[in-house]
Amino acid sequence: MNFCVSSSVMKESDRLTIEGGISGDILMQRAAQAVYDSVDWVGKKTYILCGKGNNGGDGYALACILAEKSLDFCVFAVVENRSSTSKIFVDKLYNLGVSARDISQCDYDCDILVDCIFGVGFDRQADSATQEIFDLINASRSFVVSVDIPSGLNSDSGLGKDCVRADLTVAIQSLKRGHLLSYGKDKCGKIVAADIGIEIVGAREYIVDENFCAECFVARLNNTNKGSYGKSVIIGGSGQYIGAVKLAQAGEAALRSGCGLNCVAVPSELADSLRNCVVDSTIFPMASRDEHIIFDKPALDKLVQTATAVSVGMGMGESFDDNRAVIKYLLDSFDGSILIDADGLNSLQGYEYLLDDKVGRVVITPHPKEMSRLCGLSVSEVLNDPVGVAETFAKEHNVVVLLKGTSTVVTDGKQTYIMCDGVPAQAKGGAGDVLSGVIVGLLARGVEAIKAAATGAFICADSAKKACKKYGEYGTLASDCVREIGEVVRDLESIARERE
Repeated sequence: MNFCVSSSVMKESDRLTIEGGISGDILMQRAAQAVYDSVDWVGKKTYILCGKGNNGGDGYALACILAEKSLDFCVFAVVENRSSTSKIFVDKLYNLGVSARDISQCDYDCDILVDCIFGVGFDRQADSATQEIFDLINASRSFVVSVDIPSGLNSDSGLGKDCVRADLTVAIQSLKRGHLLSYGKDKCGKIVAADIGIEIVGAREYIVDENFCAECFVARLNNTNKGSYGKSVIIGGSGQYIGAVKLAQAGEAALRSGCGLNCVAVPSELADSLRNCVVDSTIFPMASRDEHIIFDKPALDKLVQTATAVSVGMGMGESFDDNRAVIKYLLDSFDGSILIDADGLNSLQGYEYLLDDKVGRVVITPHPKEMSRLCGLSVSEVLNDPVGVAETFAKEHNVVVLLKGTSTVVTDGKQTYIMCDGVPAQAKGGAGDVLSGVIVGLLARGVEAIKAAATGAFICADSAKKACKKYGEYGTLASDCVREIGEVVRDLESIARERE
């Protein structure tokens, strides 16, 4: 599987590689060559904008290559200070008869503009002068190539709304988290990773792909029945958020992900409203008060008696004490898999310790606001370090965390996956319910919790892509995505069979 890394892992790997005998100037030369090999420079007017660090040094090294090939280019220095390694190529460029011009002389009127201003070490707000350079780059007609990462984009969080907007990003050695998170997917353009001989040492986050997900869909034996593939239960709904259609869609999503049976459990007063929506699942009326589910031990025992996985929380409303009582009982007594979402998560605010005492496996699926409530952090703190926040919570409470976002972070605190195939069409009501349905269906079949969460996110993203081809990003509904799940699963089955 492909992977990405943090800036600290990248810096440490770079340091160890140099200590191991490959000098910094050789690595810089290799990086420049990789950028050169990624673009057709012939007949193009090229500007290279260089900062003071090693990212700028990559630009000066690239300029040396262009000079040796007698191509049309100019180099502009954003600042005059340069790292010692960069200075090697500044001097080489001077010996080739070329000197860098001051950035104030740049008219941004070129065919290719190479952004070598800031690299992975940039972790602050750009000052006004630098921001003006970013704005001029983005307003130019040029094809923008960013070396390693667009300048101004945080390489760990992907934050940096006003950073350089690249058409092509040449990631040096490895993708960084920031290429995939937050604004990264909007700012990097096409991303290519260039191997320059740095051995990555340290933690890495694996990128979910179809080959990884296909492992969940090996061929079924003929001598099986519906009981062979588990039973999922979805507990949700309230008078405030009836959501009958959404609950039915979640049930269908669970079945389409391969489990054998699904039951949708709702407040007893609302059961009739669900009957016209549910086709393939069964309905279980829950004990309720004022159209909210309440704790009823005998009813819960009967509901989960044959279940292998339970999803709880969607649309349960703000009757948090009642919600929490149901969740606590499931955590204490149910030895299958439990997925907690939406109002289930909101009910745990201040009671996160309940997750520590459980007999089964637990997956939680928060968005950044829900994650902030659970962790006692601000939303901005979560967004500044989504991987670290998710990993810490997962490790502390021994759960799998699926943190929603531009790209989805899935972690058990020891291993982390990033699913970066999501599309804007998923930013619509009901998408989270469908995700919970797919994951609980996979959990019901006995799929490992972290794998079920990562695969469920991928299935929903791919289903949304297929729906977008018919309805576009604005017109796609969660129900459209549900109808595409079967085709996505079929494709994953085909990949699995090719391996057998």
